[in-house]
Amino acid sequence: MTRLFVQGERSLRFRNIAAYGSGDIFGGGATVLIGLYFFFFLTNNVGLSPLAAGTVFGIGKLIDAVTDPLMGYISDITRSRFGRRRIYFLAAIGPIWVSFFLLWLPFGQAPLLLRFIYYTVCYILFSLVYTLVMVPYSALNAEISRAESNRIRLAGSRMVFTQLVTLLAILIPNWLIDLLDIQGYYTMGLVFATLFALPWVFVFLGTWELPYKQPVGGPGFATYFARFTAILRNRTARSHMLMHAASYAAIDILMVLAVFFFTHYLGAPQQIYHLALAVMIITMCMMLPVYYALSRIVSVRLLYAVAMTWWAVGLVGGYYAMQPEHHWSSYLAITAFLGVGTAGGMLMPWTIFPMVTDVGEYFSGENRAGMYAGMLTLTRKLVQGAIVMPLVGISLHSIGYMPQVFPQAQATAIGLQRIFFLAPIGCILIGLLAVLRLPLTSRRAEVLSRTLHARRSGADETATPAADIVLLQKLR
Repeated sequence: MTRLFVQGERSLRFRNIAAYGSGDIFGGGATVLIGLYFFFFLTNNVGLSPLAAGTVFGIGKLIDAVTDPLMGYISDITRSRFGRRRIYFLAAIGPIWVSFFLLWLPFGQAPLLLRFIYYTVCYILFSLVYTLVMVPYSALNAEISRAESNRIRLAGSRMVFTQLVTLLAILIPNWLIDLLDIQGYYTMGLVFATLFALPWVFVFLGTWELPYKQPVGGPGFATYFARFTAILRNRTARSHMLMHAASYAAIDILMVLAVFFFTHYLGAPQQIYHLALAVMIITMCMMLPVYYALSRIVSVRLLYAVAMTWWAVGLVGGYYAMQPEHHWSSYLAITAFLGVGTAGGMLMPWTIFPMVTDVGEYFSGENRAGMYAGMLTLTRKLVQGAIVMPLVGISLHSIGYMPQVFPQAQATAIGLQRIFFLAPIGCILIGLLAVLRLPLTSRRAEVLSRTLHARRSGADETATPAADIVLLQKLR
């Protein structure tokens, strides 16, 4: 565990940690709901082809490629009495409700082209609102506290709320859909839009921002472009973004394809599918405090590598163990095993994130957490919308999947099995390669913390040992 060097800290109580984490009821919950249901809703209820449904996501993510880092920059230069991050939490409450609800309005009887245009526009609107609030929110972790232990607790709180809302996302929508059919999606949108909007009041009231140095240089494209390219040139930031993207690509593929795999390959009833996902999520929740405890004594880089390896081993086991002729209890055992690795694979990148912003502050002299958060949010949404969803659509099309047809052809079912297990393993291997390239070792993180503490205290930086300077240059 890195030794901590902090100053100007405020007492971080349980209510503050919970208030911060509740923001991911929207951040994690909306992502899970869209991953689990929106693609299926577009193909099986709206009537779009898998390619058209994947295109809806792809168009939205092309716009995100511009708006996410731009929002990070705007957040960094914002000045208000409420700080540069928290003001957006209040501004986004209404837009969150409207944009999420509109996604689930049924227009299955409209001409096909109009359906495609409607859901594309609504998805773009939702993505813009998501960016408006989640980029400042992600940046806030690094600015509530400079103590690594507190930052880990804040990241863990996010994960706990994500897993809790994921359980709700599994149970409530399916109950509503079974009860109300197509109107179940409409009702789900209404319920979860309200659930996603309200917590931002508590996030705003329960958090704060430590004093920060105003960015140098006025707003403008040249300043924005310089900061954008500085992130891309930073090896620490690039490696971290790739770790984050790989983890979430793997979970996105599993979440999107789970309903297809359980229905068309295993032939399992909906209750078994829901139970399996619930077991995985409960296991993840149980593992979060374990990973938090381990992070105090073990390198987070090592924890990430171990978790991702565990995850991959579970997928290999699942490829052979999760067969239609096997008892459903084997499905639960595999999903529980997967939950152990998934928890670490998703938590560790957020644990590392504040340290990555510290690296940027060391080299730039400014806290640019907003830009880093914007880039991280961009990679997250690009992975889901511009890579995973379109590739899922292309893959389903290539194996001959036919919407609203049951049972599927045998070759299609076998293709589903291979994609479901092998595609996430490929993502995990990318994450393992990225963590090997991450230069942020425990020793370097300790030196970085000490050096930034001295700088923020106004100490003479010429007194920094030459060995420390050489060590920190390897973070660039």
